[in-house]
Amino acid sequence: MSLPPCIWARAARLRSGSAYCHSPARTGECRTCCRTCNLREAAMGRGAAGMPFSRAACARACKGDVEMMNVETMLQEGARLKAEIAAATERLRQINQAVAGAAQFKDGAKTGHVVAGGVRAKVSLRDNVRWDQERLLQLRQFCPEAFERAFKAEFKPASAKGLQEAMAMDAGFAEGVEWARTVSPGAPQVDYEILADEGEGVANAA
Repeated sequence: MSLPPCIWARAARLRSGSAYCHSPARTGECRTCCRTCNLREAAMGRGAAGMPFSRAACARACKGDVEMMNVETMLQEGARLKAEIAAATERLRQINQAVAGAAQFKDGAKTGHVVAGGVRAKVSLRDNVRWDQERLLQLRQFCPEAFERAFKAEFKPASAKGLQEAMAMDAGFAEGVEWARTVSPGAPQVDYEILADEGEGVANAA
């Protein structure tokens, strides 16, 4: 669906409840909007001043157009952005590796700098650390005081499935888990798949 730019420019205002297309200064824009909604006659001829027919009716019509185009447009844009982000992320990783190789570090320093082309980059070297839990338990037995000063305990489920099974088997344990945990909604993960047939789209939420 091809829509005038004014639809996109006012979509956010519409969602926030703003009466964006009913001031005298924006009458022309509102006529364009209502032509898209197949309401040209109502927008053009219901008043001597040529004002829109009603605030509520125009808002409903504009919102309908925006909602109709949103799913298809957002799926297509989401798939495109996902591919672009993946490609850009990989390219940025390669660039960062090259920049880190060109940076100057003082002896033993983890932070260096490189300047070229009017750009100054700060490079911080990082190490990925993994801890052997069994060995840490042994270390705790031999050096308990130093261990308690250096490490802190953190409990988390061994697996989501195991936690659910344990909660299902023991009502008291389940109640305690609910008491101890706080659940808040996170950002949705969406996987995009480009279909062969034109006009179709799919988004699988994980």
